[in-house]
Amino acid sequence: MPASLLWDVEAEFFRRNGDGMELGSSVQIAERERPLREQSNGTIPAVSYAERELRQRENALMSRYRDFTGLPIVVRTVSHKGGVRLTVDGLVESTQTLIEAKSEAGRPFVLHAIGQLLDYGRLTPDYPNHMLLLPERPVEDLVELANSLGIRVCYETSDGFVTE
Repeated sequence: MPASLLWDVEAEFFRRNGDGMELGSSVQIAERERPLREQSNGTIPAVSYAERELRQRENALMSRYRDFTGLPIVVRTVSHKGGVRLTVDGLVESTQTLIEAKSEAGRPFVLHAIGQLLDYGRLTPDYPNHMLLLPERPVEDLVELANSLGIRVCYETSDGFVTE
């Protein structure tokens, strides 16, 4: 993949590190719109093992959600006025929904996702519905916080997915 299609994005993410948590690293993301399951052209951007693991878990969650709902989900890159490019986890055109997936339902992950949805929402005005996709239900106060901001919380259960 040409270097011109890659850029550094500072990613603040929490990864398990022994007994504590540690803030993350810099990652590279390919610029293009693609179906959810499509992989890059065989090259893998240089990312840390922890970041790759988080992304794989998020992608697997998005795939299970797509399979459960039958909705086509695309990944798209959007740009801020200052030129910073961001990758949106998922857009569902038929429901005008912007989706941010997280690999865990802990407070740091949910708060980060809420901030991303608010930020990306300004850049994708054609997608007024915002949804946070999680592998399990977060604590009640985080569901209430997200809902108070107009963000639906969708989480996986043994029966599929539940949206609040």
